[in-house]
Amino acid sequence: MQAPSASSGSRSTRRSRGGGYSDSEVASSRMSSVTGGTRASAYSRTRRHHRGGRHPHVRRKVAEMSLRDLNDILLAETGHEMGTGNWVAHLAGRVAGLSKSQTGSRFLQQRIDEDIPGLFDLMYNEVFDHFEELMVDLFGNYLCQSVVLRCSEVQLTLLLRKLAPILVDVSCDRQGTRTVQKIVQVARTEEHCQRLIAALSPKINQLCCDQNGTHVVHAVLMHLPSAHVDFVYDEAARSCRSLALDQHGLCVLKKCLTLVKANSKRFQSIADQVLRYVLELVNDQYGNYMVQHVIEKGDTEWNARLDSKLRGHYAHMARQKFSSNVVEKCLRLGTAEWRAAVITELLDPQAINALLQDSYGNYVLQNALNVSSVPQGGQLIVMIRPQLHTLRKSVRNKWERLIAQQFVARPDLAGHVAQLTGVSVPYSAPVHHYPQHHHQQPYYNHQYGQPHHHLQPPPPMHPHHHHHHHHHQQQQQQQQ
Repeated sequence: MQAPSASSGSRSTRRSRGGGYSDSEVASSRMSSVTGGTRASAYSRTRRHHRGGRHPHVRRKVAEMSLRDLNDILLAETGHEMGTGNWVAHLAGRVAGLSKSQTGSRFLQQRIDEDIPGLFDLMYNEVFDHFEELMVDLFGNYLCQSVVLRCSEVQLTLLLRKLAPILVDVSCDRQGTRTVQKIVQVARTEEHCQRLIAALSPKINQLCCDQNGTHVVHAVLMHLPSAHVDFVYDEAARSCRSLALDQHGLCVLKKCLTLVKANSKRFQSIADQVLRYVLELVNDQYGNYMVQHVIEKGDTEWNARLDSKLRGHYAHMARQKFSSNVVEKCLRLGTAEWRAAVITELLDPQAINALLQDSYGNYVLQNALNVSSVPQGGQLIVMIRPQLHTLRKSVRNKWERLIAQQFVARPDLAGHVAQLTGVSVPYSAPVHHYPQHHHQQPYYNHQYGQPHHHLQPPPPMHPHHHHHHHHHQQQQQQQQ
């Protein structure tokens, strides 16, 4: 394909559909940008012009023009078009500059994937001197990632030696963290792992709590050999409280527990610290999720220790915004003995009235009724029913439906409530008004709140029979 003209003297009379610039204008502006000029590129001006973009393909059109412009630059300076001649000669001394633009960075990454002899070594050598700068560049970081993935062991070792002093700072950068994650991912030898540990371990706590650095810690946990991640688990156990109270530190702790078994030493070292500060963590907006996660992953022995630590606090926790989540988790995942202990505290006469009037406590009581045994479920219903009239109508109706559903799902519960109250009819469900074609719905027993499919209402009268019935009524009225 013939390259477009790079002449800046002629201006195309036909604009792009979005009102953009001609190919020659873009080529001229890009030339000045790549060669070190101060003139703003036509690509950036066109992008600003279309920032509110009415046409979905404006940016794609501009990117295509930039590729043609790059072809013009190579043709003007080397006498060869893109895809011909010696790529090493084309790109020598130009890699770092091209990698800072979107099109140039993408272009260089494509050339890496083509395995052109001698080209990767050229890119590595030119990028090596500017690696710290390119890692945190908006577009240069993508080329850095591609270079890291293709590095040999020796080349990666040289990079780690060069980057060791700034590796933590780069990890906390929004762009730089991506390249560091790739370095962790491809670390192969013992020397690579040791250099990463030496660079990251002194400030591992900072990385855990940083919104970008935390991704590097996750990469360390997932990609480094298990024998080389002890420094992360040691910090997790040592600073468990502060990490659990932090949004990003919490994610690191959960990842640590997810990757090990519940009976392992690493799990127990973190779980013991959670148990130590559990009463503080359950009331924190992030810490309560840590306690819930340990309940999910912990074994029966650890959960028993947690139960003993929380005894006497369940009723109070159920009325709090964050700790009520922990109580619900105990009810759903705990053993029968654990659930019984929690419900016993909720059945306290003074506690249950406060729980009913509290939005969080009310929801905990509903969950408690769903998972309760028959004896405790009966006690809950007997104690809750006299207080329903004090609740809002919407909440009261929800409780009435819930109790009716429990009686349908567990007939023995209805019998137990009848024994406790001495009333043969334990509950009267609210009246349901069915639509006009109510024969399609199961007939509802309004005494026990149970549907009885064998007690169907009479079928609707046929229109012909209805006409005769109406005519018979008119004859009787005339006779009278």
